[in-house]
Amino acid sequence: PENILLEDNGNIKLVDFGLSKIKQEQNELMYTICGTPDYLAPEIIQGRGYNEKIDWWSLGVLLYEMLSGDTPFKISTHRLSLKAYQTPVKIYSCFSPNAVDLLKKLLVFSPNKRIDYKGIIRHCFFKDIKWEDYYNKTIKPPFIPMLKGKDDLSYFTYGNSDLNNSNKEYESDSVYSEICKEEYPGFTYVGSDSSKI
Repeated sequence: PENILLEDNGNIKLVDFGLSKIKQEQNELMYTICGTPDYLAPEIIQGRGYNEKIDWWSLGVLLYEMLSGDTPFKISTHRLSLKAYQTPVKIYSCFSPNAVDLLKKLLVFSPNKRIDYKGIIRHCFFKDIKWEDYYNKTIKPPFIPMLKGKDDLSYFTYGNSDLNNSNKEYESDSVYSEICKEEYPGFTYVGSDSSKI
């Protein structure tokens, strides 16, 4: 959820993909273990290679978190283990039957049995969604932030960071990009297609 923000017009924007790798071939598998632990698909931890089906797992975790306020699995940041996935996912009575069905199809341990993109957008959970309207941003968002200006950070909770300290100098993204290129060859810190995200 920290990577899902609202634009000033209220539309959702996905941000901070951090370390990303662009697939070169259709059936290419990835092997790098990277990502937020709670959202990691089991195949990433198994180290047998993974593809875009990890995104559908992460969508299932996100959907579960949005419905319940918690993640379905407790993944240790200190020791990645498949044991965490053996705990049955708690289904709350407030979950609709369609939500439960979609969660069961997204949070499938075997990636080959996991629902795919077409199955997701056609799922009955989204029956009232007109995807083209969302894509074209023709639907008025239910919440539009009241911003005081372009640099207004009043909707952020700061935790240990100090976003309001204007005296602090931050290194530019290009510096981080160069570090990532050296440390992780073949990966990108800022994708060339980031404007479409």
